[in-house]
Amino acid sequence: MNTKEQNKNKNVEKNNDETEPKQKTDASHTPLMLKLTDLPALTEASIQQAAEMDRIEFFKEFMSVDRLGTLEWFNMGFMLQNSGPNRLRCIHVYDDPVAMHCLASVAQTISFAGGILEVEPYTVVAPLYAGWKKLNREIETPTKEARSSGMEVA
Repeated sequence: MNTKEQNKNKNVEKNNDETEPKQKTDASHTPLMLKLTDLPALTEASIQQAAEMDRIEFFKEFMSVDRLGTLEWFNMGFMLQNSGPNRLRCIHVYDDPVAMHCLASVAQTISFAGGILEVEPYTVVAPLYAGWKKLNREIETPTKEARSSGMEVA
C-alpha cells in the first residue's frame, strides 16, 4: 500500500471516530458507590432502637416472599425494595448524614430480622436537594380563567 492510500485510510478512520458520540466523564457527576461499610457506626442507643420488636416485625413482613418487588419510601431519606427472600435492596438514599445514619439503623434492624440489606451496586446516592428547581418560589395567583368553575362531560 502506498503512502497516499495509507493517509486516505487514516482519514477514513479519523472521520469514523468523529461520528461516534463522545461521552464526557465529569467526576462531579459520577455517582457514589455506597457500601455497607460506608454507613456510620451506631451508638448503643441506636442499636437498642434498631432491636425494637415492632421494627423487626415490620421488616420481617416487608421481606416476605409475597412482597417481592415491593418498593417502600422511608421519610428518613431512602427507598428500599424487596429483592428476594430475606433480602432488601436500597435503591436510593440522599447524600445526607441523617439519611445515612437512619439507613445504618435500618440495616441493623434488617439484620436482627434475619435479613440482608443490599447496597452496592444498586444504590443511587443523590444530592439532598436534587430536583428542587427553586427553593424560594413566588406565590402564584390564579388567573381569572383558573378561577372560573366548569365541568367537563365525558
